[in-house]
Amino acid sequence: MDWSLIALLLAQILSCSVYSIIAPFFPSEAHKKNIGSGLVGVIFSGYPIAASLSSLFFAKFISKIGRKRLLLLGCLCEGFSMLGFGTAPFFPRNSFIVITLISRFCQGLGAGAISTATFAIIACVYSEKIELVLGFVQSVTGVGFLMGPLVGSGLYALEGFSFLFFTYGTIFLIFVPIMHFMLPRDTKYAKTKDDIELKNFFRIPTVVFDGILQILSITSFSFLNPTFSDHLATYGISTAESGIMFTIPSVMYALSVFILNYIHLGRKSIMIIGLAIVGIADFHLGPWKYALLPHKLWVVIVSLAVFGFGMGLCQLPALPDMVEDSKKVLNQYTEFQVSDSLSGILASAFYLGEMIGPPLAGILTDEIGFANSEAAIGMTLLIYAIVYITFCYLHQKKNKYKANSLLIEKDIELEIKIDK
Repeated sequence: MDWSLIALLLAQILSCSVYSIIAPFFPSEAHKKNIGSGLVGVIFSGYPIAASLSSLFFAKFISKIGRKRLLLLGCLCEGFSMLGFGTAPFFPRNSFIVITLISRFCQGLGAGAISTATFAIIACVYSEKIELVLGFVQSVTGVGFLMGPLVGSGLYALEGFSFLFFTYGTIFLIFVPIMHFMLPRDTKYAKTKDDIELKNFFRIPTVVFDGILQILSITSFSFLNPTFSDHLATYGISTAESGIMFTIPSVMYALSVFILNYIHLGRKSIMIIGLAIVGIADFHLGPWKYALLPHKLWVVIVSLAVFGFGMGLCQLPALPDMVEDSKKVLNQYTEFQVSDSLSGILASAFYLGEMIGPPLAGILTDEIGFANSEAAIGMTLLIYAIVYITFCYLHQKKNKYKANSLLIEKDIELEIKIDK
């Protein structure tokens, strides 16, 4: 039995469930303390701020910290953050805000460590079947997103908010020593003359465009966190029931992993299609009044399902596509250097979207309402999909021109040699 892979899968499931478990239950608890949607959005954004910055830091220094040690550190941070959320309701309003902000920041730090270390361990231990193992890991993220609201709804209904978070925090802390024995020792890096600089990746246009696509898609997803449970309340959905509603996109996200095997398109085409699907779904989550669909719960449910499927198409092909493009340009570096650095960059892009979405949602929802805010996000995604299509066409045309020019130069050189 492959204990290393099992440990990685369990870490991802727990980490993703911790991420998704907060959205259905925290806003209502915050409102009990007279905390508005805008401040709730700020608290939510503490996670992606810490995760985004720490991912870049870990990507640069993971060889010094150690992949296994970094993963265990991330799990400890996640566990203590859950305990912090559990204690927060026992304090007055100002203390509640401080505790949840610190806990959310600690959670983001742990998530950045877990994501970066997981991809780095996969690249090191499973270098010959990296895409297969990445597929397993990416598929269980959907299971984690699903498990969070689903299990959380049961725990919340059983004993309430604090019991829910104390339970998750305890599970994480118990898991750390078990994972220590399941994971293998770190394989040291092969020594190279130069360390790879992260700025080298930002000089590769395709990597930059892929990264922006990830930021936008995750922004759309995180946009729902502080506001969607309140929107569901307009349909008579309780806080516990909203947790179940949050599982719908997670189920479709997991399903997209299997459907991707039957989609015979390039990775960039799949990501662009996925972004367009998410954008269209955004228009109908309100639904927007100009979308010509009734203000009915079934419209929201169908839109959530479409939204989750589109998210899978956006995210699953990203890392393999970025690694493939980077290897063509940065061929002087080892495969481990490229994949480890990109794991941190991709994680940072993910959490940057997490950072933008919640406060933006709080502000826009207060100003123009939920339906109009979702429509604005959807329009942004559709515009970028068109921009990306245009870039891909021009980039392919440019590469084709360069290839033809090289062939002509070689033909001329050959003719000159023959004449001589």
